[in-house]
Amino acid sequence: MKDIHDRYHRILTEGGASPALFQALSELREAGDTAAVLRGCSEALSRFPGDIRILQLMAEVCLENGCLSLAESQIEKATEKIEDLIPAYRLKAEIYLRGGRTDDARKALRVFLAHRPEDPEALALLEELQRVATPPAPAPLTEAGPEAASMPRPGPDAPSAPGIATPTLAEVYFSQGQLQEAAATYEQYLSRNPQAERCRERLEEIQAMISPPPLEESEVRTDPARVKREKMLNVLETWRSRIREGSP
Repeated sequence: MKDIHDRYHRILTEGGASPALFQALSELREAGDTAAVLRGCSEALSRFPGDIRILQLMAEVCLENGCLSLAESQIEKATEKIEDLIPAYRLKAEIYLRGGRTDDARKALRVFLAHRPEDPEALALLEELQRVATPPAPAPLTEAGPEAASMPRPGPDAPSAPGIATPTLAEVYFSQGQLQEAAATYEQYLSRNPQAERCRERLEEIQAMISPPPLEESEVRTDPARVKREKMLNVLETWRSRIREGSP
């Protein structure tokens, strides 16, 4: 155990990083030196007051030794730090969506919503991702009566954007090749946020993909045989001009 104590104090006095301190304190805990762990955690937290792992380690050791109030205060500090980091899961979901990783995006959104269940945009986005992942099964033919044929059905161009349109949801549609839905979602979002210039530019990009501009005349592929004939006619015209002028 002396070696563990020496290594811990060396890391502490030499200004070691918090991961090294946490590892040394964990080894002290495994060795059963509870008093040294509590002292060490206090010393480490004086240098790294926001280290979640050291806060949790101290809370666990305090709980094991019946120090409930101290355990509660340490775990409260740890969870406050975690709460500050929760929005990173929403950002993670957006990054996954841009990369086409919808399954990973759903997992990140579920973690975010476990801590922020009141976020309406995240809820709508998760519901839309689940809807896209599990399309509704067609109704059995035996259940459809003769009146079903006369009922109106949505056309193929009907937009399926949900009530809450966001740029992230538009990019979900775009990543799945649903350009019409992506454009409709951006249009809904811009109707409420007309100042979002970047979204307007993105909408124009998608609309250009849906209806590409006509090619310039120079971009039209030319028939090789036609090019050969035109070159031959140009040569003949040059010769005829020279003959008329009397030049060799």
